[in-house]
Amino acid sequence: MRIAHISDLHICAKNKRTNIRNTKYILNYIINNNFDHVVVTGDVSDNAHSRDFEILRNLFDKAGLLDNDKLTMIIGNHDIFGGVQKPEDIFTFPKKCMQTNYKKMVDDFYTYFIEAFWKTYHPVENEVFPFVKDLGRVILIGLNSVDHYSKIKNPFASNGRISKKQYEGLEKIFAMEEYKNKIRIVCIHHHFYKEPLCNSNPNLSLLERIEKQTMKLRGKKRLLNMFAENDVKLVLHGHLHETCEYDKKNIRFLNAGATINNSIPNLLKIIEIDISEIQTAFTIRELNYSALRLVKETEFTEAIKSIAI
Repeated sequence: MRIAHISDLHICAKNKRTNIRNTKYILNYIINNNFDHVVVTGDVSDNAHSRDFEILRNLFDKAGLLDNDKLTMIIGNHDIFGGVQKPEDIFTFPKKCMQTNYKKMVDDFYTYFIEAFWKTYHPVENEVFPFVKDLGRVILIGLNSVDHYSKIKNPFASNGRISKKQYEGLEKIFAMEEYKNKIRIVCIHHHFYKEPLCNSNPNLSLLERIEKQTMKLRGKKRLLNMFAENDVKLVLHGHLHETCEYDKKNIRFLNAGATINNSIPNLLKIIEIDISEIQTAFTIRELNYSALRLVKETEFTEAIKSIAI
């Protein structure tokens, strides 16, 4: 099985039109390279505008990916609260966050990409997350790590937390007999590491540097313990705009947050996951849009101690 992992597309027709172009190229690469499934781990929009969700939905549809068996969608903080577009927005953004209907935004996200949720199991009544998707030998477990807005604990609406209801849902998923012998992959938006585990991007804007200081996943120790106790093999995420891999509690983590890097507009990155009977291997593939060709490929099959299945 081949999975393409991408994240943080930040589609925005008003301010980041090149992201639409780059997403088209990424999807074209995916459909032409025999992937079985695509996982998108949040921040698919930049400012949570309906127009931008519709644009991405149409891109998936034209690529033939708007299907439960081909696509898994995870929500990110920008998909609920949007983000700061200009320096002066720092003063108005908190009010915007306070006025945001969190539950409605999550439900709207589900509706925009409803085909990707058709065969998912939702253990918590009337809640989109968590969910589990059975792909045969593999199950994908989707979580919403976006915390509610708080002036003190979540001033930029970019911190994360898993709700009590989601923990209860996870317990139900992990207890289900039909999933006992399957490879468990968790899909979530927020990261689990502290710098400098991955190389920092030196080209961050001032706004990005400020936001980066308020992008923590609270309660991650409890979540990590739960993953380790229930044989989770792999966690896919985004949030921080860099692409890297790391281990915690014998679990492999892959961050695809730099799929599109606005500081280097022609450089695109995709994490390719190949699951065989013997092992799971990962490749971080870098694509140069301007040259329309593969410019660099880093193989991790041996270097990252591929997970034995």
